[in-house]
Amino acid sequence: MAEEQTQLTPEAALQQIRLQIDQTDHELLGLLLKRLQLVKQAAACKTHLTRAKDPDREAQIVAMAKQFAIENNMDSEFIASLYQQMLGYYAAEVAKEWKQLQENL
Repeated sequence: MAEEQTQLTPEAALQQIRLQIDQTDHELLGLLLKRLQLVKQAAACKTHLTRAKDPDREAQIVAMAKQFAIENNMDSEFIASLYQQMLGYYAAEVAKEWKQLQENL
């Protein structure tokens, strides 16, 4: 006995896809928040504010992201730019967190 397959209208299919995109965006934002929390924890391990940025580590992260993009047929330059912006934001957050920690000593 063959199962009946329900055909969605294009509008219904689009709605389902948009719901999945929204869910993925929510998960992505949750991961960005988790990363921010970890970055703030790392600030407590830094001995001096000049260590808020680690160019070697950032280059490693960007290279990893670019390689992932290449392997998955994504625009590697866009991904690299996105990561550079993200890392700049997180470095600023590390600096803020580090200063706050120092004031509380």
